[in-house]
Amino acid sequence: MTPPLLEIRDLHVHFPVGAQFLARNKRILHAVSGVDLTLQKGECLSIVGESGCGKSTTALAVMGLQEPTAGD
Repeated sequence: MTPPLLEIRDLHVHFPVGAQFLARNKRILHAVSGVDLTLQKGECLSIVGESGCGKSTTALAVMGLQEPTAGD
């Protein structure tokens, strides 16, 4: 079997929320939680969902323009 062109496992992207620079309990926005995807040669990928569900953040992380919090 041909290896995938792109393989993402358990992608997570989190952001701190609000102006809590010195706060002990910082709030965290879980923008992307546990995304898995595999893209084989000849396949097309479409990311579809409601506004604010993490589509752009996922795409930015896959392209290397947003540093993921966790994942391979």
